[in-house]
Amino acid sequence: MSPLNVPDSGALLSVQKLTKFFGGFAACNEIDLDIAPGEIHALLGENGAGKSTLVKMLFGVLEPTGGISSGRASRLRSRRPVKPASSASAWSSSIFRCSRR
Repeated sequence: MSPLNVPDSGALLSVQKLTKFFGGFAACNEIDLDIAPGEIHALLGENGAGKSTLVKMLFGVLEPTGGISSGRASRLRSRRPVKPASSASAWSSSIFRCSRR
């Protein structure tokens, strides 16, 4: 299921049940988050907790497996895949690809 844009709730960003699966592994499972203008939020967690995956979904680098996003900031997200200029720029942005050989 792809995320749906729902009517603006007045929040800068609002996501409900945002989920990302890699195969059978749930990197982020049903995350709810509301951010109002002027608020400051922090993401804390252990390695592998899904912090980077969540941020990449919020900025459009990764397509969520499911969930709903709305708010003014959700319209700013790019739907185009990110194509780093080089391996070094991909590495510095934490974008990884496993090749099959």
